[in-house]
Order: sequence, then structure tokens, then C-alpha cells
Amino acid sequence: MKRKVYLLVAVVMALTLLLSPLGCAKEPVAPPEKPPVEKPPAEKPPEKPAEVYKIKLIYSYHPGDVRANLAEKFKELVEKKTDQIKIDTYPSSQLYPQKEEPHAVASGAVEMHSFASYAYMGVAPACSIGIIFGMWKSMDQWLPFWNDPNGGGIIKKQLNEAGIHALDATCSSQIYIADTNARRPLPTIPSHDGLKFRCPPALEPWGRALHTDPVSISIAEAFTAMQTGMVDGTHTGNIAIYSQNWWQVCPYTTRYGPLWVWSVDLFANLKWWDSLPDDMRNLLEECAQEAREWSDREDLANMDAEATEFLQEKLAENYLLLDVVDPKENQLWMDAVAEEFLKTYSPKWPAEFKAAAEKYSGFKI
Repeated sequence: MKRKVYLLVAVVMALTLLLSPLGCAKEPVAPPEKPPVEKPPAEKPPEKPAEVYKIKLIYSYHPGDVRANLAEKFKELVEKKTDQIKIDTYPSSQLYPQKEEPHAVASGAVEMHSFASYAYMGVAPACSIGIIFGMWKSMDQWLPFWNDPNGGGIIKKQLNEAGIHALDATCSSQIYIADTNARRPLPTIPSHDGLKFRCPPALEPWGRALHTDPVSISIAEAFTAMQTGMVDGTHTGNIAIYSQNWWQVCPYTTRYGPLWVWSVDLFANLKWWDSLPDDMRNLLEECAQEAREWSDREDLANMDAEATEFLQEKLAENYLLLDVVDPKENQLWMDAVAEEFLKTYSPKWPAEFKAAAEKYSGFKI
């Protein structure tokens, strides 16, 4: 009996063990995976605003002169085509005297300068090739010379060595050149004897050729110099007499010409120029050419016609049209000035430069 009881107890204990939590434990179940957390997209860094190139453009003439107009036209064209360039213009030698303007460009004190190329003869003697009266007759003569390594190539090389870049070079008519003074009519070269004339800096041979005592005076100072009697008059152009109001202090004017000369009218500091991206340089070159073409095609001729009409009315019989009333005397003036310029400046020209000039101009040096 006891054996049955023990057996029953053993069976109960075995069943208890089998049915206990340990015995019937299930395999652990992995917790459900959490859905991946999506990271917000990385924010793009803010775009840098396009760099704005600021240019100081200086020039000597008062507003209203053709070169002043060309500089302002250049500014207008550039700023119309891009927001990346801002040009501030400084007329009437506001920042530097006329003689110091080329050095301001070469040193990098300003980025650009608008003036005739003769202003740079001190640092690039080859620039004087453009002021020889009667040498260049048209763009058809000038452009092949400018594109020749022994012609324009030498001019550009001399300018580059001085730290200057020439944006645009062309040959254009300066229309009518003239002598104006406060003393007397000037129908002949000897009639200039004894007169003291203002000459643009570097153009003193012009005065010597026409028997005046030349005094180098900048445009900004010319009116006062003639008004006060520091000089009797000036060798200049038809348009300048009108636009700079010199007729108010010089009632006697002799017009002669017209005259074709070449000129670079926009210059830049070379180091600054080379630092610009290609697209900015191309844009500035393009606008320089457009401004020059506009000046030649429209502004120069229109202003000369306006100046001639105005001076004929204001000065009446004191406005002598030498090229009309005495063409032979007129030619004597032109030849005399050309000879004096050549005597002064051609010794500074390399032989290959002279040969190229003679080849394309047909002018004997």
C-alpha cells in the first residue's frame, strides 16, 4: 500500500515539475523592431551673393565733352548688362591732377582712366605715334597696324611694362582742331608770334610748331589760366572750345583740320585687370568697344556740328575757317605740327615700329 502511495506521490511531483513555469517556458521572443527614424534633410548652406566689382573711373574733362560722354556711356553699358560691376566716375580731375592720372592707374590707386593715349607717352613712348598730324587717314590704315606685333604689339607691350592695360584702340576723326586766343585773329603761322599758349601735357611740340610759347596746363586749369592772362590761348579742338566754355575768354578762333588720329580712350590697372574673371574682362572689353563706336558714329560728329554752329554764331567774323578760306595755309599748319612731333618723339621709337607705321600709313617718317 505504501508503495502505491509513494508511486502516486512521485507521479504527482513529476507532473508538477512538467507543468511548472520552468518546464513550460517558451523561447524568448525578440521585441518588435522600432521603425527607423528618418533624419530631416540636411539644410543647404546659404548661397553666397555674387561678388560685386567696384571700379573707380577717372577722367579730366568736364561733363559734356566727348571723352566725358564716352566714359559715362561705358558706365551705362556695363551696368545695364550686369549687376556684378559698379562704376563710380570722377570727372574734371577730381581725384588727381591730369598729369598724375596715368600714375594713379599704374599704381592701382584707381582701377580705370578715360583719356587720350598721348597722356601715356611718358611711360609708353610708342603712344605718340597716334598724334602725328596727317599720318592716319582711317580705320583701314590703323587696324592692321594695331594688330601687327611690331605696331600695336609694341604699344601694348610698353603699356603692360608700365602696369597698364589698354581696353580699346581705334582711329577716329577728331573733326576740327583749332587755335583760340584772347588777343587777335590768327590767319597764318607767323601771326602766333609772341603769344603764350596752353598745350595739353605732352603736346608742347604743337605750340613750338606754330610759333607760340607752349605752357603745359591741364584741362581743369585751362579756363582760369586764359581768363587771368596766364596764357593768351590754347591749341585744342573745336569741341573743347565749345564744351569747356573757352570761347567766353578767347573770342578769336581759327579752325583747321579735320584730323584723323588714333587713341586708346580707356585704360586699366594691369594687375587689377588680370585678377578679374574672364567673363568680366570680356564684358568690359565689349562695352569699351561699343562706347567707342557710339562716340565715333554719333556723339563726336553731332557735338562738332553743334560746336561749329554755336561758335559761328557767338564769334561771328572772329571764327576763321582756315581749312575753307585758305587750304594751302591750312596744310602748312598741319605739316609744321607733324614735323615737330616727329622730331620730338620718333627718336624714341624702335626701328621695327617705324617700319610698321610707314608700311600701313604710307607716311614717311
